[in-house]
Amino acid sequence: MQLNTQTKMTESIKFNFNKEVESIKHKLALNAEEIRKMEELKLGAYVDFVRASSGIAMAQRFRDKESEHQSMALLLDSKIRIGIYGDSDVAKAVGEFFEEYGNFTKLEDRRAFTNLMLTMRNNALGSIQDCDRRSISQILFSEAIESELETTA
Repeated sequence: MQLNTQTKMTESIKFNFNKEVESIKHKLALNAEEIRKMEELKLGAYVDFVRASSGIAMAQRFRDKESEHQSMALLLDSKIRIGIYGDSDVAKAVGEFFEEYGNFTKLEDRRAFTNLMLTMRNNALGSIQDCDRRSISQILFSEAIESELETTA
């Protein structure tokens, strides 16, 4: 009789344990999906920010006001999404760029934007995918821009 009660208790414990394990697995799967969606929103905001920035630069270069306005709208939208979904270091870098620079007319502006792009890249890919400033500035502006420290040394 006691063996039968122990067996029932053991089966009950196993059942409850398995039920709890399944519940934890389900919650982890939901959390993983939420994290994936948030990462997708964040990276989408970063990509749209770069797309809008380049669109503005091109529209200004060719004096295309309609394209410039469309790109400005995309820029505003992407900045808002970076503020919501972006990591704090990227949101801070975007805010600082627009507070201190906001365009690409001077070397310091382009240097600051290159730094912003490096921050986004590091945030999105991690330092394992590190890229040098000269390469990024060459891609962005067809100009090799050194850091302030490199130009003063």
